[in-house]
Amino acid sequence: MVHRILMMIGIYVMTLGSAHAAGEAFVGLGGDGVSSWGKDLALQEILENELGFVTVRLNTDTTPGERAELAGAFLSRPGTPGDRRLLWLSGPASGSDSPCPKPDAAMITPGAGALILAPGCFADLIRLPAGTLHIALREVTGSRPKRLGPETPTAPDVVVITLPSDTPEAIAAADRIVLQALRAAAGGGVSPAAILRQLRYGFRVDGSDYTPTLDAAPGPAAWSHRYLTPRIENLSATREEFEPSAFSARLRWPRERAVGLFATPENNPEPALRLAGDTSMTVIRHSRDGAMGFARTAEGLFGWVKLDALD
Repeated sequence: MVHRILMMIGIYVMTLGSAHAAGEAFVGLGGDGVSSWGKDLALQEILENELGFVTVRLNTDTTPGERAELAGAFLSRPGTPGDRRLLWLSGPASGSDSPCPKPDAAMITPGAGALILAPGCFADLIRLPAGTLHIALREVTGSRPKRLGPETPTAPDVVVITLPSDTPEAIAAADRIVLQALRAAAGGGVSPAAILRQLRYGFRVDGSDYTPTLDAAPGPAAWSHRYLTPRIENLSATREEFEPSAFSARLRWPRERAVGLFATPENNPEPALRLAGDTSMTVIRHSRDGAMGFARTAEGLFGWVKLDALD
């Protein structure tokens, strides 16, 4: 009996090790991001030797315009159950260094489990099923909530996180956060939800209209570690902290009896929510025109608020 149990454990560990070793990564960095010869080598080292991706394409030999088409083909290619893919694109929304698809580009249906980090212009092309969990305003906890509502049956599971594309400083700041996530993952896994939390709290660049969002199908995939799971032999590596640092700033309150919380800082005739006048909030950063601030409310909501509506 003991021999049989040991055999079963051995098979499980072998299977786990194989699953951890699988994976494909596609990276295309633009703007003033982390892409450079030395950092490219470091990134390849992390993805291959520490996180166990068997195929890593950094696309240093392609133009930004080509990357969108190649990235679409990478995601669309059929896979097998258990496959994992990582797509990380960054760059400006326009210009010669933009990774945005052509206006007539077709929608993309991922063919294997994928974690996609990309500007909104590319993320909008990902076809996700009805019922996908969309996180824009609500707080994200470190662990999966017990109740998420009905799960959307989908194969494969996909998570999409938006990245900024409006200023070089914003692009570079988000790239640093993603690179930190990859380094931290080598110590035991990092979930997409953790990356979203860090992009909300840790991204402090003023002058950007960037709004971090996450879409997950099915919903529990937002808390899955499978996308950035290290090789089995690296699970004992030193774990690097990947939690927002101590968050402190001056609390502010609405001037009137109510204040609007907007989903984005521009083109908003009506707010997504109206909050009571006794709701305190912390403004994390300012928008491009300086009129709005990305804020966290005392109730744990994230969104944009008009700064002249606050004391």
